[in-house]
Amino acid sequence: MKVTERENKYRKLHMASNEAFKGCLQMVSTERKEYAKVYALQGQLKTSFINQH
Repeated sequence: MKVTERENKYRKLHMASNEAFKGCLQMVSTERKEYAKVYALQGQLKTSFINQH
């Protein structure tokens, strides 16, 4: 089966867009972890403040 230049370009574009999407998902995952850490810290600070007063 002969692959045309157009099909080859499409495959490259598709692979590049998949890699970009994976990178975006990793970034979102990292941001969620950071938000979770901040949220947990806020809860700890509130508990600490309440216990002190």
